[in-house]
Amino acid sequence: MSPTADFAFKAGRLFHYAFSLRERPAQNSEYAQLIDEYLNHSEMRCIFDQFVEACSLEIVEVSSVGVFLCPRVVEQRQGSTFCFRLADYKSFDDPHDRVLHGAIQLVLASYVFPTPERLDDPIDSLGSPVRVSEFVEHLDQLLEQFRQSSNRMPSDNPEEEPVWQQLRAMVLQMPTDTGRQPRHTLTRQVQIACAILEREGLFRKQEARAGDTEKFIPLPQYRVHVRHLADHRRLYQFISRLKGETLNA
Repeated sequence: MSPTADFAFKAGRLFHYAFSLRERPAQNSEYAQLIDEYLNHSEMRCIFDQFVEACSLEIVEVSSVGVFLCPRVVEQRQGSTFCFRLADYKSFDDPHDRVLHGAIQLVLASYVFPTPERLDDPIDSLGSPVRVSEFVEHLDQLLEQFRQSSNRMPSDNPEEEPVWQQLRAMVLQMPTDTGRQPRHTLTRQVQIACAILEREGLFRKQEARAGDTEKFIPLPQYRVHVRHLADHRRLYQFISRLKGETLNA
């Protein structure tokens, strides 16, 4: 195999790992070696970058944590093959569930990274554990703060307020005989949201010990995604609005 063909093969393998969400360089020596070669061999880097360009993607980050790619913004509007669509997240029969999950994911990001500065922590550091019961209480408190302040925050869309009223009125938890939470409880919806992040390789579920609560560990991949792909200003503005606070312009 010629050197160019060898680099092309390795670039393809690295491209493969970039889409293998559960693969991590720390546990996969081949992945770690490929990242090292990408960083130190211009020919392989050029081939890999051309793969990315040809697929209408952008490189978000290449580091010891892994390779992160995202579709170009212009391609998202054109239906890029690599765009993450709502159906990939979860199918929704109820539009209220869709709004609720959007709120949960935004609050989760601000819960793990309470200030923008926390996003600049070392890339390989783990986020604060998300204990489902504690996070449900946190989310419920935010929704209550929103309810109390909503009379000072009229919505541009008159149909939004009933949605928030429904979210605030949701039962926090109501375990069945099997210990499983019914779908209409806030706890169950948070469990689903965390499980989706685990499926995408952004969270790791830690098995609960006797007397302990269900817990998820935000992985470095989650930090990368929130830091690069979230609109920080709108994220923290959203949380401040929930609290009834006024952001400085």
